[in-house]
Amino acid sequence: MKRIVAVIDTGFDDSSAKVRKMWEGFSYEKIDLCGGGLYHSHGTLVAMLCFRPFDNDMLRDSVHFVHIRCGDSNGQFSEDNINRAFDLLWQKNATAVNCSWGGPKPADDSHRRMAEKILSIADGGVAFHFAAGNDGDSNPDDDISMPQSLLRRGQGTFLWGALAKAGKPASFSSDGEKLFASMWGSDRPAHGPDGLIAGVSGTSFASPTGCGMCEAMMAMGNFATYAELEDYLWRSAIHMTQTEAGIWIPYIDPVTGEPWHPKVGRGSEEHLFQGLTVNSRCRPQKVPAAAVRWFNFRRLY
Repeated sequence: MKRIVAVIDTGFDDSSAKVRKMWEGFSYEKIDLCGGGLYHSHGTLVAMLCFRPFDNDMLRDSVHFVHIRCGDSNGQFSEDNINRAFDLLWQKNATAVNCSWGGPKPADDSHRRMAEKILSIADGGVAFHFAAGNDGDSNPDDDISMPQSLLRRGQGTFLWGALAKAGKPASFSSDGEKLFASMWGSDRPAHGPDGLIAGVSGTSFASPTGCGMCEAMMAMGNFATYAELEDYLWRSAIHMTQTEAGIWIPYIDPVTGEPWHPKVGRGSEEHLFQGLTVNSRCRPQKVPAAAVRWFNFRRLY
């Protein structure tokens, strides 16, 4: 079954010849709900991570991307645009959608309305991949953004946290009992709108790697349903992290003794992403000295 992956963000800027070359052979469309104007770079950075697990001769034809420009050049997402974007998921027969944005706590009526709509769409078979948020700390308390915090842990809604490359949780990564798992999202190399590599940090960049990874694994035909994939991810997560002293320690739920911790969710799934992208045509290798600051998309109204 062909995967149809929607990216609801600030739009995909393919004006650069380098970016167009990287996307040669891919099927994609762009839908602008903001009425034109300059692009914010966030959406392109997100898209450039999401497509990489498909960037090989075996999987390139198995996916169609729908880039929905929902956030404007200032990174603001209106509730009306978000609802219009959600409606497009049905029209485009999306199998999954990446949402690297969120709103502030506490929950308000707009967040509750969004959560209700998201859960309804997820129950209809569209997998939602959300960035957990960038307002975390070292305490295992619930600081996941909205409407993410109103969703489920898995079962159609997947909230992704951010790790450093060595596996240590990023200090900014939001955490809580709804967090599903984590990906490398701190000082991660990604191609920007100019086609050049930048170092990016934020759960915004953990989520599309999780989304692209899951959809590529579904495209390979190893799992008949997303529930089967979720069970595999649950069992394959790495529950270890490296401390500053270089010691590897497990994450253990202090209540149940299970290998789980609210700062990382089930654990790291980055090893699966790396396995899928080892032969990618466009594989960023280096992070320049001047890295892009992490983006906190909490300006939702």
